[in-house]
Amino acid sequence: MLDESAPEIYVTDSSGRFLGSIPDYELLKAQMNGSADVWDVSSVVSFCVTHVEADMPIFEIAGRFRDGRHRRLPVVEEGCIIGQIDRRDVMRLMCTLEILSEPTTVTDSAETDHQPESSPLRSPRFAQSRRHTRATNLDH
Repeated sequence: MLDESAPEIYVTDSSGRFLGSIPDYELLKAQMNGSADVWDVSSVVSFCVTHVEADMPIFEIAGRFRDGRHRRLPVVEEGCIIGQIDRRDVMRLMCTLEILSEPTTVTDSAETDHQPESSPLRSPRFAQSRRHTRATNLDH
């Protein structure tokens, strides 16, 4: 949990079916009570965990994030956990869908050899500034 900066641990049964999660605050409470070395999983697991199904529409997933104030949610397929999705994943996908739904015009092949600055499919501006910032920090 500490090595991966994970805020929770997902709990499954012996067949891999998703049962719930153990939030980091429950482990912190157990540690503060002096019982961190000896605790029963059932005493700290949350069984009523909001999750999303793998085939759930993105706007429904976005609604779960909005209504539940979650940062990330486990993704479940046929009862088994297959991953997780976080709010940034949803925002990125919704932005991409918005860009793809905008009308585009097709120009001559001579003009399509390069993407103009106004192209909706250019790389995000923040990606370049992060790389530049990291490189700058390494130089100092």
